[in-house]
Amino acid sequence: MELERWLTPERIANSDLAHVMFDGMRSGAWSPEEMQDVMLAALRTFGNGCCYFLASAVAGLGGRTILGFWRLEGDERLVHAVVVDQADGHACDVLGRRPVAEVRNELRHAVGGLRMSTLPSICDEMDEDELEVLREIAAGMPWMRTGRHAPARQEWSRIVRGYAEARSS
Repeated sequence: MELERWLTPERIANSDLAHVMFDGMRSGAWSPEEMQDVMLAALRTFGNGCCYFLASAVAGLGGRTILGFWRLEGDERLVHAVVVDQADGHACDVLGRRPVAEVRNELRHAVGGLRMSTLPSICDEMDEDELEVLREIAAGMPWMRTGRHAPARQEWSRIVRGYAEARSS
């Protein structure tokens, strides 16, 4: 997988997602094994495949911009998508909130030449149930600033793992 160079253990450990996961474990909401399961499910699903779905679901809540990163070599395909917070211009994805330039540099290091462009939301192409699930998942990621109440950690874990399982089958 080409994004293994992007989703490095160091990058994951220093992410907003890791902080949420470890807070959940420290609070007793998850065992270490449960924390690992939900974190891997989130990373596999939204770090390498469904990032555009998640970005669209969040963008639809507040008119935010979706930014896509396209590989320049070979098949020139979409490598990753983030939602841009209009308040501070930061990119938000499964790993957390950080400057767009930082995301671009990480991805450039991982896959080589990139082109960035805004993307249209694909909310209209999604089933309403899937859209709601994605918004619940995003609500559990405080850096997404969805304006929605986050599900309880156990429920959020169940939702993330269920979505990941449905997407992988």
